[in-house]
Amino acid sequence: MTEYERNLGRRWFEEVWNKGRREAIAEMLAPGAVVHDVGIDTSGAEGFYPFYDRLRATLSDIHVEVEDTIVEGEKICVRWSWSC
Repeated sequence: MTEYERNLGRRWFEEVWNKGRREAIAEMLAPGAVVHDVGIDTSGAEGFYPFYDRLRATLSDIHVEVEDTIVEGEKICVRWSWSC
């Protein structure tokens, strides 16, 4: 995995959540990515937008701190915490 992919997890939380850049979702989320939201599975950015909009409306001052990034093959796991 390249450094670009390694940093993608960190960038996701910084751009999408900390900066509130909704347009970054479509930039970074793969079209076929499955989004799990309270028992409802959707895919891609269009599936993620309703979840994102609800959370930002409720927690507009959310801040996410990436604590660790683990990479294995083509998979990445990000350990994070949030505060408001």
